[in-house]
Amino acid sequence: MTTQLPGATWTSSHIYGQGQKNIARKLAYYHIPKCASVWMRLCLALHGQASYDDTWVPTSFVDDLLDDYQKIFILRDPVERWISNCPALRVIDTIAQNVNQTDNLFEHLAEWLYDEHAAAQFDFINGCDVSNAVWFRCDSNLSHNVEDFFCSQRFSNYNVPAIINQQSQDQSTAKSVEVWRQLLTTPKYFEKFKTVYQKDYQLIDAVAFYKQP
Repeated sequence: MTTQLPGATWTSSHIYGQGQKNIARKLAYYHIPKCASVWMRLCLALHGQASYDDTWVPTSFVDDLLDDYQKIFILRDPVERWISNCPALRVIDTIAQNVNQTDNLFEHLAEWLYDEHAAAQFDFINGCDVSNAVWFRCDSNLSHNVEDFFCSQRFSNYNVPAIINQQSQDQSTAKSVEVWRQLLTTPKYFEKFKTVYQKDYQLIDAVAFYKQP
């Protein structure tokens, strides 16, 4: 993929700039991996209208000029997003048992961001016009807030599906999640983590999230 925009050029499951638009309602949703993107696409797929213009079709802010569209984004707490990805699934508990290994891991944490599921959320927004955007926080209120927003847009009979939990529930994953939570609540490691995801934290602090009245 060739682009003049500054974002990352992923070519796998989450391509930079990729999203869906509703032509009739001038709405566009853009995917950010590990931010309920599968769930949100299911929401849109379940809501089709009689006419082509009033359903959701593929788009990209790299290729489509949608300046008059309201953009929709879902952002997630960087720690929760990282844990949902659960890097080093089968070795992180071993690494955490050795302080030198753990220190080395966090010194080189930025090298893990080559994968789109760990890359900064900012990377998938950078270059997009967000002056007319609505922001959702990926938390326990996400489905209620999304449903309320679409009702405010006068979609008829709009009911969002239940939130999807895609993370494995096996013992290895549970142990790794526990270890990552412990490490990322350790101040010296959390500060290094925040440095790696500085732009995400700045973005989250800068936007006003949609809240159900």
